[in-house]
Amino acid sequence: MLITIPDFDQYLHYGDRKVPWVKLPRKLFYDARFRSVDDAERVLFLGLLVFAVLRPDGRGLVEEPGEVLAALCLQAPEELEASLARLEKTGLIRLENRT
Repeated sequence: MLITIPDFDQYLHYGDRKVPWVKLPRKLFYDARFRSVDDAERVLFLGLLVFAVLRPDGRGLVEEPGEVLAALCLQAPEELEASLARLEKTGLIRLENRT
């Protein structure tokens, strides 16, 4: 599964560094989309930002195994799919199945 973070550039800080930084703008915490999901999904979204910034292409993409992402937000792997679907419904992420 490929996960895309729309408007990823707004979260990228010092993108020219060897290990780019993630910027968390204060407005994210007031964003209705971010506030509409539960705490585990917020943690998952923040983790997705960290994974995305580590990719050398810097395009806001994440391709991590489901077990890694599930562990990130302290969820069972079978709960991860529902969490990702809720994040996609808010528009914070886009999901694409890769075959």
